[in-house]
Amino acid sequence: MPEGYSASYGASRGYSAPHEWRKGSASGRPHPSEDCAAASGSRSRRHLAVVSPTRTRCQILTRPSFGETSSFPPRRRAPPRRSPAPPNRPQPNRAHRNVEESLPATTAKARTSQPGAAERTAPQTGTIHRRGPRLPDVIEAIVFDVGETLVNDERYWAAWADWLGVARHTLSSLVGAVVAQGRDNADAIRLLRPGINLPAEYAAREAAGRGEHLDESDLYPDVRPALTALREQRIGVFVAGNQSARAAELLRALDLPADGVATSGEWGVAKPHREFFARVVDLTGREPERIVYVGDYPAIDIAPAKAAGLRTAHIRRGPWGHLWADTPEAAAADWRIDSLTELTAITAA
Repeated sequence: MPEGYSASYGASRGYSAPHEWRKGSASGRPHPSEDCAAASGSRSRRHLAVVSPTRTRCQILTRPSFGETSSFPPRRRAPPRRSPAPPNRPQPNRAHRNVEESLPATTAKARTSQPGAAERTAPQTGTIHRRGPRLPDVIEAIVFDVGETLVNDERYWAAWADWLGVARHTLSSLVGAVVAQGRDNADAIRLLRPGINLPAEYAAREAAGRGEHLDESDLYPDVRPALTALREQRIGVFVAGNQSARAAELLRALDLPADGVATSGEWGVAKPHREFFARVVDLTGREPERIVYVGDYPAIDIAPAKAAGLRTAHIRRGPWGHLWADTPEAAAADWRIDSLTELTAITAA
């Protein structure tokens, strides 16, 4: 029997057993359970006096007899299961799912079975959380500019100087001058022959048998090794630049290790027009962000290609590549290279 309990005291307070009695506090005041017991003393055994742990007053809870309703707090129920989406609600596109969902089951299980894995919210090192069917940084195709990227333009300008009857050095110097001024390189010829009709003059050269010419000696030494290595990596290799339709025929005759060759003369649109790079995307058959355009002239090759969504590589080669190497357009390139052979390390990364 608990200390301080007597049968007469318990009966006066309405306790029916010693275990229902609690001794008062150290201050001498009756414990709240005594008042609750007194309040329920006149009730039947199906009434229970309960003391709230945070309150000083009691609550009378009734144990229901058969057919009665309980006054006890209701039990918490689990939240209802969500019903499936109605037929007219668009379902999520499962093609664009988290990359982790496509991992093998053993890999996913290994990650969640580690101690504390469920509590960690920060991504682990090396875990990919990007959404989409494929990673956008995968390079699938590389497209090359022609002049001063694949081909040395020395023969091109020398042929024009010979046709116009001027020293090759004179025309070459004028080309450098107009390039430094940000002008069209054809302005060098217009400075020598004001009012010249360039398309007509070009046709006259072809008719005289002194038109454009390309052979193996016009290619930079790193062209074939670089293009061959890229194709061995299963990278699409394409050529597209601001050249004539005749230049496209000459390039194809060189049998370059490329999957396609096209020029502005064939398309009827030239760089830096956005339509040119739309044609580039169509030529490769890849998404723009998986294509790298390689060129030497930042304002003509790099900036408009970036604006069209392609990735870019600026090559420091020829007068344009060196003169404009420190411009914001060149700095915007994804990569800056000095040789085409450096591209294989970029695609293998």
